[in-house]
Formats: sequence, structure tokens, C-alpha cells
Amino acid sequence: MAMQGAMRSISNRLRGHTARGINVGDAERIFSILGGAVLGLLGLRFGMKPLTIGVMIIGTAMVMILGHTPADLQRLSLICACCGFFTNAAIVGMYALFAQAYPTHVRAFGTGFAIGTGRGGSVLAPIAAGFLFKAGYGLPAVATTMAFGTLIAAAVLSLLKLKPDQTDVDWAKTPTAEPELRGVTTAS
Repeated sequence: MAMQGAMRSISNRLRGHTARGINVGDAERIFSILGGAVLGLLGLRFGMKPLTIGVMIIGTAMVMILGHTPADLQRLSLICACCGFFTNAAIVGMYALFAQAYPTHVRAFGTGFAIGTGRGGSVLAPIAAGFLFKAGYGLPAVATTMAFGTLIAAAVLSLLKLKPDQTDVDWAKTPTAEPELRGVTTAS
């Protein structure tokens, strides 16, 4: 989430409007929705952890590319759209992994804590970017610095041991044994 906040801060500095009225930020938001949906669909077939790590790495690269992109509106719109796609897909993947990582009795607390921490990062990231800009760092350095947080998160996620994914949708169709009801007798 911090990378998404920093990316929005950077794209706001570059904001411009096309003749059709769609701006750079709108492209990012539209493709953010698509990124989450596509990752969710891919998660039905493939493991969510490797997918999430993959989109985090690609999202890091896209934010770094954003920082090095010349001020051409069409390129910026395309790069911001790609950034939104991959950074939001990473967030969706993390939400799915929270449900897998935390045991049932602490899942609500663990998920809430992780989401709250991410929201805190998305609040602090634009502030940190502002300080870096004020200190004289250029857009390439700020984008690269902000992107590294997600790269570190991907590395940490790769070390996390999780229960195996149920990635095949056929598990939902497989009949299971009837649950045992204790203390219930059946009348014949």
C-alpha cells in the first residue's frame, strides 16, 4: 500500500489531461480494478503466494520505470496504468494470503493489523516522497527509493511458510464426508 501511495503522489506531480478528459490518475485507478480482478482469477488456478510475489516485483519495476519516464502524457498514462494494475494486484494477493496465513481464532486481528499497517505506510509514503523532493532528489531517485519497500516485502513474503494453496477449483465439487453430529440420534 505504501508503494501505491507513493506512486499516486508521483503521478499527481505529473498529472495532465488528455483531450478526452481522462487523466494519468484515472488510468491508474481503472487498471487498479483490473489488476485485482485478474489476480483473483489467476489465483483460482495458480498459487497465490508466487502470483503475489510476481506482481510485487513487476510493480516495483513499473514504479521505477515511472520515475524515469519522460514527461509524455501517453507514456505516463500507460506506465501509471501498469503501475496501478500490478500494485493493486499485489494488495489483493496480500489480502488472500492473510486469510491463509492466520489461524481462524486470530484471523480478524491479524488481517486488521496488517491492513492497518499498510494504510499507515500509504499515509507516510507521500510525506516521505515530499521530503525527498524537497531535499533536492529528482523523480527517478524518489520513485526508486519508494519502490524498494515493495521489493523488500516480496523478499520477506518469499520466506513465509504457508499452508498449501487449494488452487484447483475442482476441490469445491469434490463431495466430502458428512459431518459427525455428536449427541444427535436418528430415528429410524
